[in-house]
Amino acid sequence: MGRLFSVFFSVFVSSICFGQISLAKYRSMTDSIIKAYFSSSVFRKANCTGYFAQEAKTGNLIGGKYEDDKSKEVNIELITMFYSLKSEELKYEFGFSVSIDSNSKIYLHEEIFDIPVCVRMGKPCYFITKERAIARAQKDSIQYFTNLIVEMKKPKNSEDYYWVVSGQDKRNVDYSIKPKDGWQVYPKKKSNTRYLNAKTGEILSYDEYQCIDKKD
Repeated sequence: MGRLFSVFFSVFVSSICFGQISLAKYRSMTDSIIKAYFSSSVFRKANCTGYFAQEAKTGNLIGGKYEDDKSKEVNIELITMFYSLKSEELKYEFGFSVSIDSNSKIYLHEEIFDIPVCVRMGKPCYFITKERAIARAQKDSIQYFTNLIVEMKKPKNSEDYYWVVSGQDKRNVDYSIKPKDGWQVYPKKKSNTRYLNAKTGEILSYDEYQCIDKKD
């Protein structure tokens, strides 16, 4: 899951006493917060894909697909709801998540801010597509060019967005087969990773990207 509390800010839900509450209720709470960051037409296209929670009494970890379990009632210490949003323009699916703790506090995780404003507001981005980014990386002799995974990222010290194209040996992972529990993270190296400016398609060197993505 990465860092669970990678939080930009939080807000309080008014006077909710948590007990046995359905996943659909938790989704309605997270929806009420995140919809402010999307146009109404785009927000309607966002899907709640799954959840991961720690139960309050037992401490057990539970999770699954939202549509399968939305009527399920749980008493949580913490729950994270996962969403996806597909951009037809970019041919890419963004993922983001929101958490609620037992004190009624809602946390927006940083992935939502990795989604360009043009995507969230339903406006043209004029970025190169995911397919073009892959083609450019393959032309630039990226290692494992037949087995690539692509992410769109906004470096910490830049206003630009980048396609991050990374290859891996199929003996370790096959990116054509989507796992149930998310992708395993593998090291990004100079030989198997390319960073492409999403506006221009220009490839930024590995070292240059590390510089603009490091913490202040």
